[in-house]
Amino acid sequence: MGQEYVFCILWWGAFFLGSIPFGIFISRFNKIDIRRTGSGNIGATNVSRALGMRWGLVVAVLDVAKSAIPLFVAQQMLTNPFYIAAVAIAPVAGHIYSPWLGFRGGKGAGATLGMLLVLLGPVGFLILLCAWIASLVIFRLMSATNLVLAILVPVIFWFIFRSPATIGVGCILTIMLWIAHRENIDRLLHGKENVLTFKF
Repeated sequence: MGQEYVFCILWWGAFFLGSIPFGIFISRFNKIDIRRTGSGNIGATNVSRALGMRWGLVVAVLDVAKSAIPLFVAQQMLTNPFYIAAVAIAPVAGHIYSPWLGFRGGKGAGATLGMLLVLLGPVGFLILLCAWIASLVIFRLMSATNLVLAILVPVIFWFIFRSPATIGVGCILTIMLWIAHRENIDRLLHGKENVLTFKF
């Protein structure tokens, strides 16, 4: 099977895996509709607010996995760096523009972390994750932390990889994440963004 066919299968598989709304499944398991709770977002942050950090972490892990797994598979099966880059971004796009939710979904942060886990490796990812958690604990604003991470992604890729394909992925991710967070940006500018509380 040619690289083009493998790429096509992997891209669509990655997109649809990324589109699975785990936040909705977890909230329904707990007998609530997360879209009618808090900010209405289906991601780990809103699940944490509604159900506690334990369930928020479950959603976060699932969102990370649905992005990390297809990218890891793509790295094993594809050699074209632009094909791999396209597969890397597919789950994030699926998460933000889920066809199961009328092409609306989460903010894409969890799926982005899954992509970073595979691209940066365990050590690089752990360093970035620690910085992300520290920022979150200090400022307690998930949206602001995610927006800063989004800006840093292409910069990190430039320093580490110097690959046009990977840097391009970083730039596209930054744009996608900022667009997905546009409502949060408006609340941040007006001082109305919800502060994250840590409860288990």
